[in-house]
Amino acid sequence: MPWDQWHLSRQLAREPLRTDRTVRMPTMTESRMDALPIVDFKNALERLGHDEQLLRELAQFYEEDALVLLQNLDRGLQDKDVELAARSCHSLSSLSLNFDGHRVAHIAKQVEQLANTRNFPALEELVPQLKLEIELLMKILKTELIAGQKTVENS
Repeated sequence: MPWDQWHLSRQLAREPLRTDRTVRMPTMTESRMDALPIVDFKNALERLGHDEQLLRELAQFYEEDALVLLQNLDRGLQDKDVELAARSCHSLSSLSLNFDGHRVAHIAKQVEQLANTRNFPALEELVPQLKLEIELLMKILKTELIAGQKTVENS
């Protein structure tokens, strides 16, 4: 049942306002992170109606766009432009999910949230991990889809 304004105002009156602007990030253990797939071509192909050519084109777009988005992320962090940094990570996450790249998507989401909360020390620790995961994803895409031109149906 949706809350009306009266119920909402009563609930808010009971709840103390949070004045600390910290956001507690759920962390994922390394073993759980390792369990996330780098890519899952089978699921990606199913979503795309088994159109391998489209998947290859998406891989080429990813290679081009990810580099620009990483540059934007770096510029956003350097200039303390959290909106640019967060937007770049949001796009990286979405693009990675085209290939079921859940590891990149998960880390990019964490970086996005950290940027939105201006947690620069945590960003300095996590951004290098994001870059490594993107590099790994791009290597796989290049090997399996862009350069290889082999059938990915069974990968």
